[in-house]
Parts: sequence; structure tokens; C-alpha cells
Amino acid sequence: MIQVVHRALNIIEYIAASGRKDVPLAEIANHLKLNHGTCANIIKTLVVRDYLVKGAKKGYGLGPMIYFLTGDNSYSIDIINASREPLVTLMHSINENCMVGILRGDMRVSLHEAYAEQELQVINKREKKATQTASGRVLLAYLSEKKLSDFIVNYGLPAIDVWPGVQTEEDFRRALSEIREKGYAVQVARSRILGVAMPVAKNGEVIAGLGVFLPEFRFDETARKSILSHMQKTVEEISLALP
Repeated sequence: MIQVVHRALNIIEYIAASGRKDVPLAEIANHLKLNHGTCANIIKTLVVRDYLVKGAKKGYGLGPMIYFLTGDNSYSIDIINASREPLVTLMHSINENCMVGILRGDMRVSLHEAYAEQELQVINKREKKATQTASGRVLLAYLSEKKLSDFIVNYGLPAIDVWPGVQTEEDFRRALSEIREKGYAVQVARSRILGVAMPVAKNGEVIAGLGVFLPEFRFDETARKSILSHMQKTVEEISLALP
């Protein structure tokens, strides 16, 4: 038997059984009779792999991978509930379609959407390659160095026709760095559909992306300023509403 595997599973099971979102490291280590340093190292790995998340009170809770593996959408419910009203308000404010999504593997998965009444409508696909969407690129831009490196190893670089100007890993990292510096991403598909997205954070960690999608011709300078301003306000509202 591999002892570290048993310890990792014991940690996950103890946190799950506690019924709390934030279980302190010291409590976990003491209950499982683990050296605190050993316990911290195991937990760090579980956090990197999304099996645990660090809470606001220096404790740990179950991460999204636990729910994704079982098909349980409860992890996403908090994001959906927090974004439901702000999305509708944003949609009415800019009269464009909007959504909130998360990163799952190499896919951007839309959790909730609000559609405006426009004669020319853009229908958003629920799942799409992250590198092909503005919201997916925002989520990639805010990954930790370890998670980004793992993403590149597992899924490779975007095709040149998907992300013009990105041919090497250096190009990819530079493009993501530029998104972080601006605080938002803009992406135009070959169909001339434009997406703009901003990160939604909880306790300083980006957990979702807020996106607006519309025909490129409607994204003039006046619309750009209005959309970005209203999106920033919406991001703040969603973040505050997250439990």
C-alpha cells in the first residue's frame, strides 16, 4: 500500500465529513495524527489539482474536481446563484448577451447566460475550447504557474488559426500576461463574433469568467467603454455575492 495515497484520501474524507467549508490544517493534521509539514505538503498538492480549495479563514474545503468527477454541479451552484441577477442587470444595461463560465480541463463551460433582444443574435455554445473564447482565455491568464504549465503539457498550445500571433510557449505566456495586465480579454472568431471577458474572483482567487459576446461591428469605441464599465461593476457584484 502507498501510504501517501491513503493520507491524501483520508484528508479529503475528513474534510468532506466535517460538513464545513473551511477546515484548518492543524485540525486535519491532529485528527489524522499527521506531521503538520507532511499534511501541508499533501494538501498543497491537492489544492494544485483542484481536489481542495483554500478558504478565507486559512482552512480548506472540497474543490471543484471532487464535484466534477461525480457529476455533482453543487460547486457551480454558488457561482450561478451569485451571478443570476447581476447578469440580467448587465444584459439590460448594454443590450448584449452575457454569460459566466468556468474552466474544466481545456474547455470553457458556460454555467449561466442572459440573452438580450437583438435582431441579430449570437448563440453561445455551452462548452468550447478555452483558447477559442475570451472567457476561457481570461481563466487561463489567471492560472497559477503550476496549473498553467500542467495545462500546456496536457493540452498543448492553441493552433495558429485559433490565436493569431501565438506560435510558441513564450508567445502563449506573453499573451496571457497581457490579459492580466489589462484585466480583460477580447477575442474575435473567424465568424466575426467578438467576445470580451473579465475574471471573477473569490478570496483573491479567480474562479469564473464573465463574458459578453456580440457581432464585431457593434463593438465600436463607445460600446467598448460602456461594456467594460458595466462588466467591471458586474464582476464586483458577483464577487461580493459569492458565499
